[in-house]
Amino acid sequence: MIFGDLFNRPKFAQDAKNFAAICKSPFEKTPTLDDFLAKKNIPQVVISVTPTPIAAPVQYLSAYPVLDAANYSICLRYVGDKVELIGQIVEVKQDITRRGKPYVFINFGPWQGNIVKINFWSEGLSALSKSPDQGWVGKWISVVGLLEPPYVSKRFKYSHVAISITQGNQLHLITEKEAKFRLAGSSTRSSAPKSPRNNREILKEFRAGTASGPRIFVPTQTAPATSNQAILQCMKGSQPSQQTSYQGAGSYSASPPPTKSFRSRSNCFIATTIYGTHAPETNALREWRDRVLLPRTVGRAVVYAYYKISPKLIPFVERSPWLTKSVKRVLDRIVAWIR
Repeated sequence: MIFGDLFNRPKFAQDAKNFAAICKSPFEKTPTLDDFLAKKNIPQVVISVTPTPIAAPVQYLSAYPVLDAANYSICLRYVGDKVELIGQIVEVKQDITRRGKPYVFINFGPWQGNIVKINFWSEGLSALSKSPDQGWVGKWISVVGLLEPPYVSKRFKYSHVAISITQGNQLHLITEKEAKFRLAGSSTRSSAPKSPRNNREILKEFRAGTASGPRIFVPTQTAPATSNQAILQCMKGSQPSQQTSYQGAGSYSASPPPTKSFRSRSNCFIATTIYGTHAPETNALREWRDRVLLPRTVGRAVVYAYYKISPKLIPFVERSPWLTKSVKRVLDRIVAWIR
């Protein structure tokens, strides 16, 4: 690479070629310094320079889709997916809920419009060594988390898509240069996710009687983001006191609970809430459902009723540690029985 550069400089080209010839020749043919400067007794060797291949541009590698937090429309397409948001902080709002618990919003745009934001509820704030404040305005940040379903205010005509922080390692302050480097990634990061049919669509087929075979309600193992979206929506419906809306410039208050229609679309499993999406217990219950219940008329009726009732029960289960333990004991017995 160095010789190739020198060969292309007329002032140094001949000396560089002579020196390269000496380097490739046996030691006994090395001329004296005076001969080298006088260009005498230079070994006759063929010198060729291989062109240096052009290196591919370095790109930021992330485990998740990298999204521009200032682009609401792109982020909206990734609701229910785990993503990495990169953006410059426009607003930081600190306040308390109606129950007296602190919270912080980090907005990537004016709150009156359609924006992306970061929610720090009391649990998330307790996981941080330092709470976000007004000193963060103007800084660049990287946040990894699940994009929650949008909250829409019909009164103030805005929509917010958010990630809620639960762990301190979800976010990092970065430089503007680093932010632009991460956002300049490959084309795969800007394309919308192509997820297969989700549970909601399969349930609609089941109700219409068009679903085929016992694969109804089987969660897709290769794309857990789909089931995460259903879980996220169910969690969203179970936390009416945590979702906060703006009541005017600079003022916030807790928003009303989600509507009944939203809850009815949340096809969530109690077992998933208790054990987790891909826990062995959850998979055992799924297998039992597909193998024993769905092939039978009575079993299908039980599954249908379960899908209708479970979204309404999950908020109570999540809010009550005692009820969670009680339900888990019942499910543990069922799992032990079916195994």
